[in-house]
Amino acid sequence: MIAPGRFWILLALIAAGTLVSLVVWNTFLPESSAISQFTFLCISAFILINILAYYSGKRAIHSKSKFRFVQLMMMLILFKMMICVALVAAHMKINHPESKLFVLPFLTIYLIFTLFEIYVLERLARTNTPSSSPQRS
Repeated sequence: MIAPGRFWILLALIAAGTLVSLVVWNTFLPESSAISQFTFLCISAFILINILAYYSGKRAIHSKSKFRFVQLMMMLILFKMMICVALVAAHMKINHPESKLFVLPFLTIYLIFTLFEIYVLERLARTNTPSSSPQRS
């Protein structure tokens, strides 16, 4: 299980690492607008999604229903897809980007935070498996 303190530290490191990678990205491909209000909005959205996933996952693993965790994961996937489509559609409608390359930093942010979310949820799921509980003799 990932303790809340460790989760927050890891989340901060992931966010900082993502920002650094976007600065580097912007240096080599400035037309991608890797550093923009849109990318900061996306990072903020994915941070919130990861916080929601962590705390919801912690509650779900202690649920009496053994399917609650799976149901939560399916709902999170749907929620994240809707948020992603809404973010990209709103950005295109409001800002009318000149280049379609703005999608590349967005996909990078999505990939980094999704991998972190998978790591965290997988660690949470392991805490409630039969192999993680003490063996009775």
